Amino acid sequence: MEFFLPDKFDTTQHVEKLLQLLKKGDENSKIQIIEFSFKRFKKLAKRMIASYPLLRTKADTDDLLQNFIIRLSKAIDSIVPKNSLDFFQLASVFVWLIFIIGWHKALIKITHNPVYVMW
Repeated sequence: MEFFLPDKFDTTQHVEKLLQLLKKGDENSKIQIIEFSFKRFKKLAKRMIASYPLLRTKADTDDLLQNFIIRLSKAIDSIVPKNSLDFFQLASVFVWLIFIIGWHKALIKITHNPVYVMW
């Protein structure tokens, strides 16, 4: 299933409608929310990775986004956000969490590589 947003579509209202459908038990709306989140935050992830040289060299955008989608999906399974603001706040927390994890993994790779260790 492919999910597209029209150019002038109000994403806040669309997410609100999807959340309402999800509260009513519509599983298709969860898939659409996850697909929307993936596309929206993929752009953000690329920009964030580009601004951090350590992540740019050691982190794969798709791996970070996959981790983001898994965590977001589990969170939505546990509790459906009340509104679009809560959803975007939840998603942004996971984005930062994934980048912190990615940064930490990249740092570990560098410190355990003898080429990078300075004595």
